[in-house]
Amino acid sequence: MPPRTRLTDEPVPRAFALRPLAAALLLAAPAIARADVLVLREVPAYTWWHGCSPTSAGMVVGYWDARGWGELISGDNDWQTNRAAVREAIASVGDGDGTTGNPGTPGTGHVGDYALYDGVDDYGHAEPHEDLSDIDPDAAHPDDCLADFMRTSRSAYGLTHGATYVSRIDNGLADYAALRGYDLTADYRGYHASTAWGHLTGEIRAARPAVMQVDSDGNGRVDHSVCAVGYRDDRGYQEYACLDTWGTSLRWERFRPVADGDGWGVHSLVKARPAGTWDTGAVAAGGPWHDAGTWSDGVPDADAFAFLPAPAAVTVDALAEARLIHNLGTLEIAADLDVGDVRNDGGQLLLAPAAACDAARVELHAGGLHLGAGASLVVTDRLALADGCVVTADAGAEVRLVGGSFRNASTSPPDLAGLEQVDLIVAGAEAACRVEVAGADLGPDPDGWNANVALGGLTVGGDGPGLLALVDETDNAGGPEALYVGQLALGRGAAVRLDGLPLYYLNGGPPRELFRGDAGLDGAVDVLDLAAVANHFGATDADWRQGDFNGDGAVDSADLATVANNFGRRTAQAGGPPGVPAPTSAGLLLAASAAVLRRRRRT
Repeated sequence: MPPRTRLTDEPVPRAFALRPLAAALLLAAPAIARADVLVLREVPAYTWWHGCSPTSAGMVVGYWDARGWGELISGDNDWQTNRAAVREAIASVGDGDGTTGNPGTPGTGHVGDYALYDGVDDYGHAEPHEDLSDIDPDAAHPDDCLADFMRTSRSAYGLTHGATYVSRIDNGLADYAALRGYDLTADYRGYHASTAWGHLTGEIRAARPAVMQVDSDGNGRVDHSVCAVGYRDDRGYQEYACLDTWGTSLRWERFRPVADGDGWGVHSLVKARPAGTWDTGAVAAGGPWHDAGTWSDGVPDADAFAFLPAPAAVTVDALAEARLIHNLGTLEIAADLDVGDVRNDGGQLLLAPAAACDAARVELHAGGLHLGAGASLVVTDRLALADGCVVTADAGAEVRLVGGSFRNASTSPPDLAGLEQVDLIVAGAEAACRVEVAGADLGPDPDGWNANVALGGLTVGGDGPGLLALVDETDNAGGPEALYVGQLALGRGAAVRLDGLPLYYLNGGPPRELFRGDAGLDGAVDVLDLAAVANHFGATDADWRQGDFNGDGAVDSADLATVANNFGRRTAQAGGPPGVPAPTSAGLLLAASAAVLRRRRRT
């Protein structure tokens, strides 16, 4: 989609100034050691929707929507599954669909009132096609989206389809957040050679994406807005990473001012920061978490965004809280830490023996994680391991997933050898917990455990409901993949969704493969499992071993059908084909099932 941002000579409002603390942090940024490459990969990528400025701001809004400000978008922030709601936040369509053929009845949404009034697309025209902002402003719908508050596309402002004045972006962001019930500080910063790089890197280190205005075609004039999500300075020159609204891939460009002949030069940056948060950075010497001298601006509280630069080392020696911790140094948790997000970008995250960390998201983009004996890491949304990060652990460590997902992008099993000491627990949430299989499928053979990432233990259910869903979303091994586990336990409330992906386990004996319907966890679905269902048929407080295979506590016809559908499956001999249901066995099972049901009716 062509650029659709306009620069004007009107003065730029500065109504949303940085607080003194944030300004001080940014001025001090050059003195803070940091990684040469840093990218906020959690920012959702949206494609152009009636203006690059509202679309770029929409990505910022979507990012914060998933991080505690959940009413910025109706529903979740996912472009694939909730696209209509995301688009409504960017540029509303009212009773239309946002196209020239059906822009929406005037008075119902942004597109029908301004962007495509009368179904006319005036993009590229010398003069705008008159819309409701000129014809009858009172008939227009109440402002309800980013494009509305930015005055995008309004003919009364001399704007054609998709165009936005740079000076309206910060106000538009703040006003939209206010409509949704939040106080958001937006701050415009023009490009100045002595400070621009510090402003960008300061925002990214604080885990805050920004809206950036650029000259995409190198003609010396700003013409486009992007969402700035990263930077790097490891090639002899400075670069920024952005989502450009024209696709969903990350774009890298030189960080330099707008100049004729230099494409993608930077004109300005609009920072966005939800209120109720503040920043504090650890000093280089580090120290105890609760020592005010450890921090540049006081001890973090539950709303704090805390930044640990390298080589700072901070120790949590008593109960601590934070909304977000961005770690490039060393964070040792020796007590309890309650945190929203932990981002590890090259630092070390250490949980001492018996320590506990409760987090919504723990993301290792680089660096290492160590779990001491008896340490507990509880994650309610996402545990993510990037390729190249290292996990070590001592026996008895546990990771508990309460819903959410375990994303593993590692391609090097030795890097994650510590998982062999970890018990992964999936319990406490009705929603499915998605776990990446991550290992090369070598079958039920000891080599599978020796050559792959393997979990020391996997416990599903038992302590609240647990639904395990195996997924293969990353090419970790260059071929078919499987999950290898030392000790498998399926307790009350457990359910497993394999989706054709193998789960192999040992449980102190020979290698076995898990099949739904295998109540005894002996690696086969046979008459013993049918007997388990028969003996507990009609129970309402049963577990997996008693024949409840869908986690609802009841042993009923659904569980009997699970045994029937998998009857005859058994773990293959090493190197042999997998066991599959035999037709004759299935026929015998159906007869046996009928007998079970008759017997249960009599009793």
